[in-house]
Amino acid sequence: DELHLFDTYTMLNIKNLIKIMKNQNPSLRIYLLSATMDLKDVIDPSSFITIDGESYTNQIIVSAVALNYLFVEEVAEFLKKNDFQKDTVYVCNSVDRAMRLHSHFSDSALLVGKAWYEDDEMTRDEQIKRNLDKCKEGYLTFATTVFRQGIDIDVKRLVVEEPMNSQDAIQTFGRCGRHGQSEFILLTNKSQILDALNSDKQVSRGEFESILSDLFKP
Repeated sequence: DELHLFDTYTMLNIKNLIKIMKNQNPSLRIYLLSATMDLKDVIDPSSFITIDGESYTNQIIVSAVALNYLFVEEVAEFLKKNDFQKDTVYVCNSVDRAMRLHSHFSDSALLVGKAWYEDDEMTRDEQIKRNLDKCKEGYLTFATTVFRQGIDIDVKRLVVEEPMNSQDAIQTFGRCGRHGQSEFILLTNKSQILDALNSDKQVSRGEFESILSDLFKP
């Protein structure tokens, strides 16, 4: 599952492991699972039983906003001006920016890799749980790419810095529309993206994946 998140070295080890298992038991059935993308771009699926397709999500309001997200003060002003200080998750492309934005909003939550939490009276696991609980309760949350890798919560508004590729965009988008109405806002300065996502329209997950696959080539 989530095969597209693995690096090349891990994929090589998986391939060798599968070869060993197949030699021991030629009738062994191995499944590839994906709810977000066509696995043929990641691995040759012909040797596997593939389970993919579009997971169910509600319609999602999507838009793009022209904003230089590299400037923390500009992002903070954008969030305040639009009253995005609750029921909002902001996904950063860097841990440093997530932590600096978190410091601008005293009661916000922070969801980053475990190693980035400071040692204090709570363990790092306890700090993660506390911040995840705050996120679920609707506190403004600053997160990194860890957020897109399987957190299943009711995201009402997701603000995302421009992703590196379509896989990142689709994986993040998958956090939306799981339990009710939600909104997806992509921050960018690229005119092509702004033209494609500037209509505040509602889309299904399949429609969004089609749009993003054209805009962000792997």
